[in-house]
Amino acid sequence: MWTLFKREFEDVWFYWIAAILVVGGSIAWAELLAAPDHQGDCMLGGFLFGYVLLCILLLVVGANRMVFDRANGISAFYTGHLITRGRVFIVRLLLGALFAVLFYIPLAYWFLWRFLRLPDATFGNVPVGKLGGAAFFLFLLLLGCYNLGLRMGLYNKRLIYTIGTACLGVLFFSFVILKGFGFEATVILVALIAAMTYSTWRDYSTIAL
Repeated sequence: MWTLFKREFEDVWFYWIAAILVVGGSIAWAELLAAPDHQGDCMLGGFLFGYVLLCILLLVVGANRMVFDRANGISAFYTGHLITRGRVFIVRLLLGALFAVLFYIPLAYWFLWRFLRLPDATFGNVPVGKLGGAAFFLFLLLLGCYNLGLRMGLYNKRLIYTIGTACLGVLFFSFVILKGFGFEATVILVALIAAMTYSTWRDYSTIAL
C-alpha cells in the first residue's frame, strides 16, 4: 500500500509545488498589501483567493489521476501485479485528503490567527463552535472538489459533467447563502460527497481501463 501511495504521490509532484505557491503566495500577497485601515479586508481577500485556487487545484488533481490512468493503462498494470482497483481507489482518496489537509489547514490557521487579532475583527464575537463548523465545511468542500475531479476524469464527456456540476454548485451555494454554514448544509454536503464517491467507485470498478 505504501509503495502504491508513494507512486501516486510522486506522479502529481507538479501540483504539490503549485499548491505551495498558491498558499504561500496568497498569504504573502495579503500581508504585503495589508494597509493599517484595511487589514481585515486584505486577510479575507488573501484567504478566499488561496481557497478558491486550492479548490480548482484539487479538482484538476482528481481529474488528472483518472485521465492519466485511462491514457496509460495504470489500473490494468496494477491488476497485472495483483493490486486491486479497490486499493488503488482508496489510495487516491487518501491522496486527495492529504492534499487538502496539508494546504488548507495552514491557510485557515493563518487567516484565523491574523484576522481574529484585529481590533475590529468581524468574527470577533462569533462563537468558536460556529467558526469551527465553517472551517470544517470548507474542508469538506475541498474534498468534494477532489472527488468531483476523479469522477470527471473517469469519463470522456467532461463538458457535460462540468455543466451539470456548475448547475448543482449554483443550487448548493444558493442554499448555503440562505442557511449559512450550518448543520443542514454540512449534512447535505457530506451526503453529496458520499454519493459521488460511491458512484465513482462503482463505475471505476467496472469500466474498461
